[in-house]
Amino acid sequence: DFAHVFTEYGNCFTFNHGETLQAKRKVSVSGIGLSLLFNVNQ
Repeated sequence: DFAHVFTEYGNCFTFNHGETLQAKRKVSVSGIGLSLLFNVNQ
């Protein structure tokens, strides 16, 4: 469900990319909101 594009700023990932794609997901989390962890090695 993610579209990947490499731009001048680096990698870009877009969820629910495209006009005809309809992604419906139920997500259960323990806590408040969305938690993301990024490990960037340059």
